[in-house]
Amino acid sequence: MKNLFRIMPKKSLATVAAVLTVFGVAASVHAWSPDRPTYTLANPSDHVTFNSITDNPREGDERAFFEVKNAANTASDGFLHSATVTDGEELLLRVYVHNDAADNLNTVSDGKGGFVGIATNTKLRISLPTVTSDVMRLNAYVSADNAAPAVVADTLDLAAQNTNQNFSVSYVAGSAVAYNNAHTAKDANGNPIGMPLSDSIVSSGAALGYETANGMFPGCFQYVNVVTVKVKVHLNNPAFSVEKYVANVGDAAWSKTVTSKPADKVHYELRFRNTGNTTLGNVVARDVLPKNVKLVPGTVKLYNNNFTGGTPLGDGVVSDGGANIAAYGPLTATQISQGMYSALVDFDATLPATDALQCGANKLTNVGEFLAGGQNSTDTADVIVNKVCTETPAFSCDLFDVTKGDNRTVTVSQFKETATGGAVFNRADINWGDNTTKTMTDNIVGQKHQYSKDGTYNIAATTFFTVNGKEVSTSGSCRKSVTFSSTVVVPPSVPENPGTVVVVTAAKPTVLVNTGPGEVVGMFAAVAAVSTFTYSKFLGRRLSN
Repeated sequence: MKNLFRIMPKKSLATVAAVLTVFGVAASVHAWSPDRPTYTLANPSDHVTFNSITDNPREGDERAFFEVKNAANTASDGFLHSATVTDGEELLLRVYVHNDAADNLNTVSDGKGGFVGIATNTKLRISLPTVTSDVMRLNAYVSADNAAPAVVADTLDLAAQNTNQNFSVSYVAGSAVAYNNAHTAKDANGNPIGMPLSDSIVSSGAALGYETANGMFPGCFQYVNVVTVKVKVHLNNPAFSVEKYVANVGDAAWSKTVTSKPADKVHYELRFRNTGNTTLGNVVARDVLPKNVKLVPGTVKLYNNNFTGGTPLGDGVVSDGGANIAAYGPLTATQISQGMYSALVDFDATLPATDALQCGANKLTNVGEFLAGGQNSTDTADVIVNKVCTETPAFSCDLFDVTKGDNRTVTVSQFKETATGGAVFNRADINWGDNTTKTMTDNIVGQKHQYSKDGTYNIAATTFFTVNGKEVSTSGSCRKSVTFSSTVVVPPSVPENPGTVVVVTAAKPTVLVNTGPGEVVGMFAAVAAVSTFTYSKFLGRRLSN
C-alpha cells in the first residue's frame, strides 16, 4: 500500500519538460478551468469553492488536481499530469477534492436550511475520450449546487509510446474509491479500504461526501477526498463518435448554431457512429436541454438500419438515465468516409418565452451524449435567441433597516430593491461592521447577527444584480448604524428628592466567543496544525495495485 498523496510539489520543471517532450508544443498547455479567485492557508474562502488554495503543503496549487501514473507503480509518488501508454497497461487516475471554505462556516446557517460552508450535491465526473487516437486528453469535473464557481475542471494527457499507434481507454468497473479521514478501516493486508463510489463517475458523475457519498461536503482539510479510478489502455479497441445538430422549423439543413425567436420550436438531432472494431451493446442516448427549453412530448424518434423511417423512442432521452438504443456493430472505413452513421435520434423542443430571457442575445447550449462500454462522449449545438428590451435596466437597493434585540443582537426587519428593464436581483452581502464574515443571501429579511461587545456598528448591504448577462453590484445606499451600551440611566422606584436621578450600572452580560478575524486566524491555525498531523498519518497509507 502506497501513499495516495504525492509528497513532491505538483508544479515542477520536470513535469513541464515531460509534457513538452511527449505531446509537443500544441498539446503542452495543462488546462485547469475556470479562472477563479484563489486563497491561501492563512486566508481561506468565505464560501463554498473547490480546489482554489495555492499554497497547499502537499498539493501546491490545488487548481491542478488531476493526475495519472501506471497502476503497477506502488511508490508513494509518481503521479504526473501526462503519461505515455502501452497496450494492456492499467492506469491509476487520482483526483484531489478540497472544499476551501473556512471550517467555522460549516455551522453558519445559509438561511435556506443548509450551511454556508457545506457543499451540497457534490459530484465528481471523469470524462474519458471515446475516440481512438495516438494522443488524448482526459477531464475531471468537481461540482456542487452551492459552489462558486459551480464547476471546476482539470485535465491530464496521454500519448502512445509508439508514435502514430492509436489506442483507446476504458474504465475498470468498480475501481472508483474515495479515501478520507472518515474511512480508516483496513483489509486483511493492512491496506485502507476507502469509500466505494458509483461507476457513474465516468458518465453522469458520482456523488462525493465524507462519512457517506451523499453529496454533503464540509469545508476544511479534515474533509478532503482523494479519489482514484483505474482505466485500461487498448490498442485499436472500441470507440465511437457523437455529433449534435440543431435546425429551425423549415430549415433545409442541420447546423451547429441557429438564431431563433422566443417561444419558437426547433429540431434537435443526435448522431452516433461506431468507429471501433467491436460491437457496442446497450448504447444509451441522453440529451441535456438548456434551461427553460422544453421537449415537445412524443416527438423523439430513433433511426437506424432496422428503422430507416424512424421509430418512437420515448421522452426518457432527456432524463438523467437517458434511453437505451440497443447494440451497434462497427462501421467500415468506406461507410464512415461516405458519411454514414450507426444511429440518429431526433426530437422537437420549444424555446423559452420572452419573459424567461434576459435582454440581448441569449445563448442556449444543448448537450447530446452517448454512453457505451462504460465510456461516454458528448457534443453540443447552440440556439441564439435575442430579446429586445426597450426599457433601460434599473437596479438599486432602496430600503434596509434592522431591529435591535437582547444580548446585542440585530435582525434585518426591512429590505427592498429595484430590478426593472431586464435587471434581475441575485443576492445581498451584509457586512455587520464588526470584521466578522459577511452574510451572503437572497433571503435578506430575518437575517440575524450577534455582537460580542458594546459599541457602535455600521451595517452595510451590498446588492448584486444580473444585467445583460453580467453581474453588477450597488453599495453605499443601504446602511444602518446601531449602538449597544451596558450602562443605562433609570429613574428611582421611589423618588425621595424630585428632580434627581440615580445612575445604575447594569450587570455585564455573559461575554460571547469573539469570532473576529484574530480569533478566526487562530482557530484556522489550530485546525491547520491538526489537519497537517492528520494528513501525515493519512498520507502514509499506500494504495495496492
